[in-house]
Amino acid sequence: MRVDRSDVQGLVASGFGAHPASTLLLMRFGPKGARDWLRRLLPFVTSARRGERLEPVHLNVALSFMGLTRLGLPAETLAAFAPEFRAGMAARAPVLGDVGEDDPRHWEFGNAERPVDALLLVYARDEPILEGKRRELLGLAERFDVSCLELPTYLDPEHREHFGFRFAVSEPRIRGGLARGRGGVSLPPGELLLGYPNVSGERAPTPLAPFRRSTREAPLLGPRGCVDLGHNGTYLVLRKLEQRVALFWSTAQKLARRGGAPADPGVVAARWVGRWPNGAPLARYPDGAPDSVPEDDRFTYRNLDPEGRKCPVGAHVRRVNPRDGLAESRAHQLVRRGRLYGPRALDPAVDDGVERGLAFVALNADLARQFETVQQSFVNGPSFGGLRGERDPLLGCDAEDEAGIRRAFTEPGFPARRRTGPLPRFVRMRGGEYFFLPGLCALGYLAEG
Repeated sequence: MRVDRSDVQGLVASGFGAHPASTLLLMRFGPKGARDWLRRLLPFVTSARRGERLEPVHLNVALSFMGLTRLGLPAETLAAFAPEFRAGMAARAPVLGDVGEDDPRHWEFGNAERPVDALLLVYARDEPILEGKRRELLGLAERFDVSCLELPTYLDPEHREHFGFRFAVSEPRIRGGLARGRGGVSLPPGELLLGYPNVSGERAPTPLAPFRRSTREAPLLGPRGCVDLGHNGTYLVLRKLEQRVALFWSTAQKLARRGGAPADPGVVAARWVGRWPNGAPLARYPDGAPDSVPEDDRFTYRNLDPEGRKCPVGAHVRRVNPRDGLAESRAHQLVRRGRLYGPRALDPAVDDGVERGLAFVALNADLARQFETVQQSFVNGPSFGGLRGERDPLLGCDAEDEAGIRRAFTEPGFPARRRTGPLPRFVRMRGGEYFFLPGLCALGYLAEG
């Protein structure tokens, strides 16, 4: 089934790799004027149509459940959205493991004190072009009494996050003429967009809205004369994740000096992540090793037995991309569109006091089955792939296992595996929300009144 790319927002089909300068604008509507603001914004929104790929700026718009409510949708339409979306990310904190220092009370946005109605995702070829569009958008927001919290982001030329590892190595391919991905599994469009069959042949529930005479776009026409508001739309997950780079590498160095462990902290860190910094599998060391690893340290890994060279079962990439019978991988895939925020650390081993991290953005058609299952069962699940009492070494919540060990990690080895810990918190949750990224026709409907 082919997807009409002209009705799909561009982020669905592309991470805008040719547009490394970017920013996220978190909008809060005033007492009135939200629909007028959205109507004036529509001409700037870019679709997934191939002819628009060379545009100097790409702008996409997503709305939270509160934002849709404030746009005046009827109660029966709002009730048809996914229950997780209606509740909001902060209310789902117990399910997502956002407890302790990750509790929504500490968030910079997305909680009861700092709600978000809309998200603007802006991508540009360079910083001057981005700055021009940014000023234009902020001026438009001020005109219609829309307040804004900005999160400047960017795309690293080598697609590496602040710990130094290449991310989004294995993105899924979406059939129907959409995202090509990078060697990941092939998925039907229903895993990403509402209104299409998913891996089980089912279609995610889609909200219907009352028909208006001004609604002329044929793709929106649904059953019983209603408007299919979810057609070509998807749910967007935003999580601002602070990365504690100095703590990450100082802990790797400390564990590397312990008896029986590899003498190279890069090996310790690569086991936590599940890949080498350049994205190569662990078994391809030293060819896939980073250039910064001294040649003298490479013999340590080269001389390990084959069991010791395997990717640990509990490594980050295996948890967020389950394989090998650990789960039905096709049913839990996400399309990731994350970017960095904050400057690069000049010396990763030194804490300079500057906040930096990842603006995690993911798209999926079913929040409960896709994102929340990955977060709850794979990232924070204490029982994963035969392990007991362990969580994701990077993203796992800070909770004790049954043995009273906090954030333990099992490394492969012969004749027996070795468990290390406790690991400190390398990543902290700073804010987030669930959004709906509508199709272009649906955006036009929302802007009407």
